[in-house]
Amino acid sequence: MVSSTDNATLTHDIIAELADLSDSQRRTMAERWATSALRIHHLQALMLLEEGGPLMMSRLASALGLSVSNATGIVRRMEQRELVERVRLGSDRRHMVVRLTAVGRTLVESMETAHRQQLAGILRGMGRERQENLLRGLRDLRAAIESLEGMDGTDRSEGLDGTDRSEG
Repeated sequence: MVSSTDNATLTHDIIAELADLSDSQRRTMAERWATSALRIHHLQALMLLEEGGPLMMSRLASALGLSVSNATGIVRRMEQRELVERVRLGSDRRHMVVRLTAVGRTLVESMETAHRQQLAGILRGMGRERQENLLRGLRDLRAAIESLEGMDGTDRSEGLDGTDRSEG
């Protein structure tokens, strides 16, 4: 039987390992981003738009932790690079939706491909048994996360733009 102290130590060690892995991935991505001409807010906006689809300018600003005027400046620079476009909703020019262009989507896809290739290289260095153990552990972690979802009353099916993402 595992004591609560041993369990707490194990939990602490797992969290420390996950944090170290996350930090390592962030450093690798930061190095990759540093070679591009994009700033961190540009990359965050690209990821938000890829994940959440088109967003109202105010919603994008909020997700980035910026004022609408600062977010507008970032979006303007991204438009100049043809990464995003703004589309007016109706006749009110204050209601703008920001969405990825084909160029922006290609950039996000290339970053995701590079990340997957890096992970594949790491996994190739592990033996089959260790890979299988890792896969089982990750599936168990996903199941534990999914069992907790919704317990806090949060509906994870709603996108950042307020639309229902559970359909299609």
